Amino acid sequence: MKTNKIYIIDSFTHEKGGGNPAGLMILDEPITEELMQNIAGQVNISETAFVEIKREHYRIHFYTPTRRIANCGHATVAAFGYMKKMGLISTSEIQIENDLGDAKVYFTDDSTFLSYKNFRQSSLNDHDVNLLQSKSTSIKTEPSIVSYGNNFVLLEVKSEKDLINFKLPKNLMLELSERYDLVGFYAYWNNAGNIFTRMFAPAYGISEESATGMAAAPLFTFLQLNSIVQSNELTINQGYHMKPIRKSQILCKVIGKELLVGGRSILNSIKEINL
Repeated sequence: MKTNKIYIIDSFTHEKGGGNPAGLMILDEPITEELMQNIAGQVNISETAFVEIKREHYRIHFYTPTRRIANCGHATVAAFGYMKKMGLISTSEIQIENDLGDAKVYFTDDSTFLSYKNFRQSSLNDHDVNLLQSKSTSIKTEPSIVSYGNNFVLLEVKSEKDLINFKLPKNLMLELSERYDLVGFYAYWNNAGNIFTRMFAPAYGISEESATGMAAAPLFTFLQLNSIVQSNELTINQGYHMKPIRKSQILCKVIGKELLVGGRSILNSIKEINL
């Protein structure tokens, strides 16, 4: 029986008790999907990343406690940010591969950024829009589906109180997740240009997540395209209105034609799992 280390890393924060925890297992050799899923279930946090390193090629796999997911922003920032600190990465940028294809990861002195490409936006049908608005009168504008590979419904609410109290029936979220191939529901409040968010993903076994890079990225692009945000840089705040509070700061910025989303990360703890 072999003992393997799982690093628990808080992403999008520089202090313990904040950010979104992700698991990281660095693989000496490939393991089965069944085993990765079993390990993610034991770790039991929103996502666990498994990284294979072959001659400076980095293949990353993501699992929630209940299923595989194509890409994960906070687990990417956590995994490669910590590997950089461990000295396993010596360059200022690397090419990685996830289930969506190739992507770039960039490093600054204290932060890690994932590049995003191929923004998509689509609509829910009128019946489902009316259904969502009937279940939550706090929804301010028409919901929209946005994506950089993982689909999220954007739900703007009217006030901070509405964000604090925001809730949708779980069975409705599960039904819509299946119909539109959604990862989750991203509620946000625009406080004079300061964006606060909450994310719910019951279809992936996540009741609420404290930082979601894959949702923050298309939200930022959506806000830019609708001239709500004029700047090429925005910090999205998440985890401030959940219980317990886990404050997260997700930095989004456009450099040239490239969207980068990232932030800081910090080691929380180390678990050992016997395989």
